[in-house]
Amino acid sequence: MTNGCLSMGREFNPDGFKKRVDAHDPNHWVGTLGNVKNGKYENHHNHKVSLFGRNSVIGRGIVLFENRDDGGEFSTRESQQIGSVGRPVACGIVGRLGGSFV
Repeated sequence: MTNGCLSMGREFNPDGFKKRVDAHDPNHWVGTLGNVKNGKYENHHNHKVSLFGRNSVIGRGIVLFENRDDGGEFSTRESQQIGSVGRPVACGIVGRLGGSFV
């Protein structure tokens, strides 16, 4: 994180899906976790993300952005590539400390 949230890189997509879609679509990227609105997580459960195995997020970054992810539903380049999320406002690394996850 030498450059803050801008150091995070691209969204986690181990399946290699070409088209970016909303977190409710079964073909969403593993790293598409959904939106947070008023402190509540809008996506009920991401069945792809894991703490272990191929889709593990341990050691990966997580970023919260200023705007709602539009799921790539618009034909603009920004929507297709990053969901028109805007600037990052908070970020961190998912890790383990002893037997706990942080």
